[in-house]
Amino acid sequence: MREIEDLLDEISLGDCISIMKTIPSGKIDLIFADPPYNIGIKYDEYNDKMPYEEYLEWSEQWLKECARLLSDNGSIYVAINDDYAAELTLIMKKLGLHMRNWIIWYYTFGQAMSKKFSKSHTHILYFTKEKKDFIFNADDIRVESERQRIGDKRANPKGKVPDDVWKISRVAGTFKERLPGLPTQMPIELLQRVIAASSNLDSIVFDPFCGSGTTPYVAKQMDRKYIATEISPNYCNVARERLGLSKIKESPEKRGRRTATGGLENETDVSKKFNLWETDSHAQQWLIRLGHDLNQIKEVIAKKISGYKTDVFVTITYKSGAQKIENLQVKLV
Repeated sequence: MREIEDLLDEISLGDCISIMKTIPSGKIDLIFADPPYNIGIKYDEYNDKMPYEEYLEWSEQWLKECARLLSDNGSIYVAINDDYAAELTLIMKKLGLHMRNWIIWYYTFGQAMSKKFSKSHTHILYFTKEKKDFIFNADDIRVESERQRIGDKRANPKGKVPDDVWKISRVAGTFKERLPGLPTQMPIELLQRVIAASSNLDSIVFDPFCGSGTTPYVAKQMDRKYIATEISPNYCNVARERLGLSKIKESPEKRGRRTATGGLENETDVSKKFNLWETDSHAQQWLIRLGHDLNQIKEVIAKKISGYKTDVFVTITYKSGAQKIENLQVKLV
């Protein structure tokens, strides 16, 4: 068994079950798992078309290790398709975990079908280690309620906790967020909600199927510690580069050529402008383009995120108390 400190803020290459067996029990506050769905996706290091019983046996093995790793107030979210959502639910109940929500992630568009309705959702199974004692930061994830929208005085000024149907676009191949060379990729917005809801600043977040690295990437932005595993060397390298863990660093010349809209030189300048949003016209224009009503904003806090790619992490707090997090990449020219 390894010391937990030796694993923090690292993406480990290898089989997740083998690596999990080396992690001490009860240290992880939040696990987000997006395992292969057993539908024949062409991964480079994994067979995504196991026989039914073999896939369920494998799923129980990794879920059993996840249950062991969870702290007493820990949570696990598992993204899965229609074919195995019920089976994985039963496995987690069998392992003694407690179901909080069966979330539907509605990603607004899916593959067109001619003989059945088009699929445009994924299931996210939300379980906790204990039935009553668990981390859930309701005020950190509130959104505008219908009562607020219509001006009903009975509305909670802080907004409401999101429903169990999440309308968040998937990361299509043409999106700027999309990383090259990976068959699937989780959206940043979805992980922001999960991590804000079910972890604290001192929490450790774990992802056993790291893939593109969205979970550790967002955990790092939100000042959490993380542990992640990935079986593919190629995907592992992509994720490590995304988080600035790659040994390959940018040259001073390339870093010096960074610029943002308006002739700004680097991400520090962009952050300063956002933090002065009340008087800075550039920041106000950017906020409007992002869909924010300036009259409803109470506070904007921006900070640069060091890493392989230069990002600016912007937290917008509304007068209602609700928050929105934006992740912006400074343009490279």
